[in-house]
Amino acid sequence: MLLRLVAFALDGMFAVVLVFVARLAFSPAGTTPWESARAPLDTRVFLAVALLLVLRDVVFFASPAKWLLCLRLEQPDGQRLPFTQRWWRAPWSILPWSLAPQRWQRRQRWRVRTYVPSRIGLALRTVCTASAAIASVGWALVTLRPSISSPAAETLVASLVRDDVQLRRTLGEPVVADIRSIARRGEVWMPGTASFQLRLQGTQARQQMRVLARRVEGEWAIEELSEIEIHSMRDSAQVAER
Repeated sequence: MLLRLVAFALDGMFAVVLVFVARLAFSPAGTTPWESARAPLDTRVFLAVALLLVLRDVVFFASPAKWLLCLRLEQPDGQRLPFTQRWWRAPWSILPWSLAPQRWQRRQRWRVRTYVPSRIGLALRTVCTASAAIASVGWALVTLRPSISSPAAETLVASLVRDDVQLRRTLGEPVVADIRSIARRGEVWMPGTASFQLRLQGTQARQQMRVLARRVEGEWAIEELSEIEIHSMRDSAQVAER
């Protein structure tokens, strides 16, 4: 019973991952992976996950999770379950039959039983499990890392303040830069780009903005400044926004 419950949970995770990947693949142009992941769930997502769960045992004799846990569908006499019976069983497979009383399970035309895999099968399971673990760690490292390093962001800000005379005149020298937050790699919309919040403060005013940078031939360059707000240092009232 425990193995069957774990297999059902794993198949559910696999279905969610497949739907998530499909959602990223068919997301509108310009949408970041982070925005796609955080987009509100709709009925189509739940239906897609449910459909994958229902059909998980139809194509093969066991779902991916059952295969990993050495479980398979059989007839009561030990023979493999034919395709027609697997198809007939599909609508009912989403129910937790492992929690049903034994007398109900004995009335079914199928059984979920364990088996001992061959050496090749055991090696394949080990490779698949290790690959999934490595892929998960790699995905976390790539998407959760900052899109730009702090020294590179500081260099960009220093060049921005040095080259923009009008900015220094508006804020009043000396201008102090404060990099508030750097977006993760999963939050930017394409590789080679970075984004971070910046606050510049001078003797007359302070300015907040979002900086979008792009790596060109190995060097970072500012591509766009957006969400710009300028506040006077004389009072708390906002004096300009664009």
